[in-house]
Amino acid sequence: MTEGQFRVEMEAMAQTPGLGGCALVEVDSGMVLYAAGSDTNTHNIAEASVGFWRLSQRLDAYTESLGPLHAQSLVHSRGQVIIMPCGGRALMVALVRARNSIDWVDWKQRVSALGDLVDSL
Repeated sequence: MTEGQFRVEMEAMAQTPGLGGCALVEVDSGMVLYAAGSDTNTHNIAEASVGFWRLSQRLDAYTESLGPLHAQSLVHSRGQVIIMPCGGRALMVALVRARNSIDWVDWKQRVSALGDLVDSL
């Protein structure tokens, strides 16, 4: 897959019913590498959300009996922010506007495949 195909896949993922948008964020810097979707605030929310992931990593000793963190869900009154690893050095941040509308098994597979691509670029 090429960078062009990466962009096509990100745009397609952002069109998932119930999603306002999604973004790929570099973990260490917190920089949004790519954001897509109809919600104009996706970029800002994604950039801020990486802090929650970093916090959970710093507090990992307290939850290690639960195993590695696979995802975070931040539930707000008008939507959810879902944060998942995407490859070895990035996070996928999804802005969900319609509860219970996402097929999370499919989403995880798509994020995993995208992560493989990200790691190869």
